[in-house]
Amino acid sequence: MSQTLLVVDDEPAIQKMLHKRGEKDGFQVIGALTLREGLRRAVEDAPDIILLDMSLPDGMGSQLLKQLQAEPRTRHIPIVVWSGMDRTETREKVLRAGAVAYLHKNDMTMLMVTLRAMSRGSQTRVIGSRQIDYEDALDDLAPRASIKR
Repeated sequence: MSQTLLVVDDEPAIQKMLHKRGEKDGFQVIGALTLREGLRRAVEDAPDIILLDMSLPDGMGSQLLKQLQAEPRTRHIPIVVWSGMDRTETREKVLRAGAVAYLHKNDMTMLMVTLRAMSRGSQTRVIGSRQIDYEDALDDLAPRASIKR
């Protein structure tokens, strides 16, 4: 049975790309374009993982992160924050607030490795681009990578 990934991002092109990529990796992907819709979908659909953009039309992703952590029905759901902003203080703030990872939007490989590891139940924490305890999720990438020697 596939796990459900809720993508909270206001860019339709990103939603479409993540839907396609997530399904290819075995996720059932659902989307939300705003904080309000993201909260509603998280409560109603109880996804296994949430991918949360930091900048949305109705507020900052950190607001939704706090709401999800305070809500008994959603506080157990791991949240990966991803953003085009690469600011250390923002990264530290969301990790302290309960996110399991903070990734840059330009790093799709790290995003998919993180999601795969989480879907396997790894205790995953990511700070910047440094990964900790990824078990064999990285092995999934080995056959696809071409290494020049």
